[in-house]
Amino acid sequence: MKRIAKTAATRAAMLALLVAGYGPPVRANSGYFPNQPSNGGDTAMAEIDFNATSIPTAASGVLAGRKYWILNLATYDGHNACFDISTQGDTFDDTRIYVYDGTINDYRSLNDDFAGTVQSNARVWIEPPSSGGRYVSPVITGYSTSNNSMTFGISVKKLASSTTESGCTAGATYKAKASGNTFVNAS
Repeated sequence: MKRIAKTAATRAAMLALLVAGYGPPVRANSGYFPNQPSNGGDTAMAEIDFNATSIPTAASGVLAGRKYWILNLATYDGHNACFDISTQGDTFDDTRIYVYDGTINDYRSLNDDFAGTVQSNARVWIEPPSSGGRYVSPVITGYSTSNNSMTFGISVKKLASSTTESGCTAGATYKAKASGNTFVNAS
């Protein structure tokens, strides 16, 4: 895995995306995994070190006191996409995946302790309009504030364009659709 290092230009580009109104209320450095023009699968992996001074700590809500990392996922112009997110680490790196839930005005846990481990795994189904984009920004945190000094890996894979909504819905899944956002098998 590569260790994330951000340049000023990368931070400026990410800030421009978040200022455009597509990010949830908290802000952090992140990876951005847009749908590619070929509509093929993409995979990205990164190692996140919560000891880095650039990693923020949330001030309110369910994330209060926890370090966090945001993933920005996007697709556009009628190109549906399924993203698979998983974390890796040792037995002490207890991660959790959250997604902002506007109905409760806070983050909701999408997955914690996947398959009996302390790691997390979830999918995100994004169904954009025929013209324009749709964005989802899952947040990766530790299970509690005692995990604020962990180093862990994140793997994000955009599944093939032939993946259907029902094929994407395996385990914990967040669906972002014009008809509304839903949580499936959320913990």
